Amino acid sequence: MSAFEAGLENQEELADRHAREISDLKDNIEARLKTCKKSEKKVMEAYAAQQMQDLKDQQANEIELYQEWLEMGGKDATIISDSDAGAMSADTIRQQEEEAAAAQALAEAEAAKQRIAKAQRKKNKKDEKVANTERMQQEMRDNMGPAARDLELTALRKILLPLQLGIKEISSDGNCLFRAISDQLAITDVNATKPSNQVKKSDCTCSHAKDHASLRACAAEYIQTHRDDFEPFLDEGLDFQTYCRRIGSAVSLDGQDILWGGQIEIRALSEVLSRTIEVYAADAPVLRMLPASGDNSEGGPPLRISYHAHFFALGAHYNSVIAL
Repeated sequence: MSAFEAGLENQEELADRHAREISDLKDNIEARLKTCKKSEKKVMEAYAAQQMQDLKDQQANEIELYQEWLEMGGKDATIISDSDAGAMSADTIRQQEEEAAAAQALAEAEAAKQRIAKAQRKKNKKDEKVANTERMQQEMRDNMGPAARDLELTALRKILLPLQLGIKEISSDGNCLFRAISDQLAITDVNATKPSNQVKKSDCTCSHAKDHASLRACAAEYIQTHRDDFEPFLDEGLDFQTYCRRIGSAVSLDGQDILWGGQIEIRALSEVLSRTIEVYAADAPVLRMLPASGDNSEGGPPLRISYHAHFFALGAHYNSVIAL
């Protein structure tokens, strides 16, 4: 039985109650939206809109029933008592708070679900990138075909085998020259430069560089401090300072690919390390890059690397040459 059928509410009181319910719900919604997390706001707004629509539908149904009641001979009821009105208002607020709490819990669960999904998408993207890199490397090998690559390796082995030397493959990430030199330093187990009382005079401040990134930085520093010796041989279409900055970085800069090392950097590293660097190639005599002094007996044994024109489809590549 409705409030007006029980004689508790007249038409004016019905309208006032509806207005209070709308106002109370709006206040409740605003309070919830202010305290909810940003990630939960859309869910809360959608739930609040549904709550408001449900209340309006309920009130419209009450008005329709009231009109039917009047048409059937019902009389306007007496005013609802303050105690009953307070109880009804408290029940309404309690119900709204319970529904809002449920909506917030739902929003938090949805936000947690979205965070998990985002983390999974990030992991999937990383796995896909790794798979694509591996696939591209395989495609580069396949596209090169067996002829050029295999012929070059066969010719190189004919040069190396009599010397009891072989090829150790170095990763092709744009740092292959420096990684090959780093591998040689690790194999020979000698400091990258002579002891301080024996180091050949140089403007370069590098001392014991062994990893590929440090070797890049040392080569760039030496080239920069000996500009007249190297600038005439640069052919990358870059100004001198930009070249030094990019050749000194083991990662891409300004959206540009990593700058590959070559003969200029081999010359610089020979001076920095005070070591002879031997470069073996299939179609050329062994290139021996000696420090300017010509004497590296204190620096350690030669650093041996191999040059490949057809190892990968993208271009030149360097590997480490090791004893068999």
